[in-house]
Amino acid sequence: MKQMLLGYSEVDFSKDGERILGTKIFTAYESRSITAGQETASIFLRPEMIPEGVDISDYLGMEIEIDFDHRGRVVGLDFS
Repeated sequence: MKQMLLGYSEVDFSKDGERILGTKIFTAYESRSITAGQETASIFLRPEMIPEGVDISDYLGMEIEIDFDHRGRVVGLDFS
C-alpha cells in the first residue's frame, strides 16, 4: 500500500523490564472509509525492518510502499 511519509519518531524505552527500540512513522493514505481527504496512521517499525543505509528523514513528504500481512503487521518496506 502506497503511503505518504509525514514524520517519524525514534522510540527507546522499557516496558515491564523489556526494552522497546524502534521507529514510529506517521503516514497518510487514500482510504474508502474517509469522506474527504486522507486517512492517517502511526506505524511502529523494529530496527531490522528499515533497510540498511536508508535515512528516513530523506523520505519525508515522499510516497513509500508498505506491505502488511493479513493481521495488519508490516512485512515489507520500499523506499524507492
